[in-house]
Amino acid sequence: IVVADEVFEKFGTEAETYQYVEMNHYKEQQVLSTQLAAEEAFSSATDAYHSSIQGNGALLFVGSFLGLVFLVATGSIIFFKMMTEAEEDADKFRILNKIGVSKKGMLKTIRQQVGVIFFVPLVLGILHGAVALTALSNLLMMDIVVPVLIWMALYTVIYSIYYFATVRAYYNATRSVS
Repeated sequence: IVVADEVFEKFGTEAETYQYVEMNHYKEQQVLSTQLAAEEAFSSATDAYHSSIQGNGALLFVGSFLGLVFLVATGSIIFFKMMTEAEEDADKFRILNKIGVSKKGMLKTIRQQVGVIFFVPLVLGILHGAVALTALSNLLMMDIVVPVLIWMALYTVIYSIYYFATVRAYYNATRSVS
C-alpha cells in the first residue's frame, strides 16, 4: 500500500514488500506454486486449495462410508420387513390366485408394492443429500458435484439390487401358496 510519507512515519514501522501474482486456473499451477514457495514468506491459493482437498478428503471418505453403511442397513431392514409381510400376505395372494389373477399380474402387484416401499425413501434421501451436500460444497468452497453424483448413482444401484432381490424373494415366498 502506498501512502504519503507523513502517514507512514506516524506508524513508525519498517516497510515490508509484498508481491501479488494473479493467475488464470490457479488450481492447476501446482508446479509454479512449488517453485515460488522457495521464496521467503510465500503463500499461494494453489497450496491452500490442495491442502483443503487433502484435509477434506478424509472427511468425505468417512461421510461416504457411513452413508454406505446406513444404506446397506436400510436395504436389509426393508428386505426383512417385506419378507415378514410376505408370510402374512400369503392368504391374500392365494385368494388372488383363486379369482384368476395370473402369476404375471401378481408379480406386477408385488413390484409396485415393494417399489413404493423402496423408492420413496430413496428419492427423499437423494433430495435431502443433494441439498445437504450443496450446502457442504458451499461451506467448504469446493466443487463436489461429480463425487456426489457418482455416490448417488452408486447408492441407487445398490438400492436397486436390494429392490430386485426383495421382489424375487417376496414372489417366491408368495408363489408357494398359489
